[in-house]
Amino acid sequence: MTKINLPANGVPTYQGRALTTHKIADFAHATDSELEDDYERNLACCIRAKRDGFVLCLRPTADRPVCIGLGPHAAADALRADDPARFVIGDRYDDAGEEIVPEAAQHNPDCECNTCYPS
Repeated sequence: MTKINLPANGVPTYQGRALTTHKIADFAHATDSELEDDYERNLACCIRAKRDGFVLCLRPTADRPVCIGLGPHAAADALRADDPARFVIGDRYDDAGEEIVPEAAQHNPDCECNTCYPS
């Protein structure tokens, strides 16, 4: 199975096609201000992103592996614990609404980071 290619820097790709990326703030909602803390606000944004079909990921570092297909809770935990610059939200659809990344390619079953489990 072909997987999403997420470099340490640069644009994620799937089978040579660049994926549009988004920031966590792109999924914020006015009601988020009513939530208790940053973790809860990040979790709400991650739940919205995942619900809408986006792929939650962490870029690799020299000592950390790439994580593709995090669940909302794992993503919110990573945003709290890791460098937020590692966090990437990939759009699995192109501008015309065509699916670029099939469901099966949104999770890396070979990952050994113990972070990118679906939740």
